[in-house]
Amino acid sequence: MSKIAELYTLEEASKHNTKKDCWLILDGKVYNVTEYLDDHPGGDDVLVNATGRDAIEDFDLVGHSKSARELMENYLIGELDQPSVLHLQQQQQQQQQQKVAQQTTQKPSEPALNCKYLFISVAIVCISAIAGYMYY
Repeated sequence: MSKIAELYTLEEASKHNTKKDCWLILDGKVYNVTEYLDDHPGGDDVLVNATGRDAIEDFDLVGHSKSARELMENYLIGELDQPSVLHLQQQQQQQQQQKVAQQTTQKPSEPALNCKYLFISVAIVCISAIAGYMYY
């Protein structure tokens, strides 16, 4: 494992967001992946689009292999300073809270609506049957 010698701010790491100069943040560590862009199996756009934030969730979601994780160590150049780490953690918490809020304020799901319409249909049929029985 490489020795981490440099501390970077989020602002500084975020400036490296092009195909000619691309830094990624993964779990608070900073990687200069510029030389790897052409070799990345998912394409260089995936990496460039992951700059400016901690992309560890994206990295984990893809399910990278052990060898991919080991390869990342070759590109390790430092880590984020503590204020930047705290800032990213706050951003992630806010995003999670927004997701929860959106989920609780969303319209009823389609099955719930179908049940509602089914109930109305059954009620109309029952009322019609009762009315028909009474007037027949």
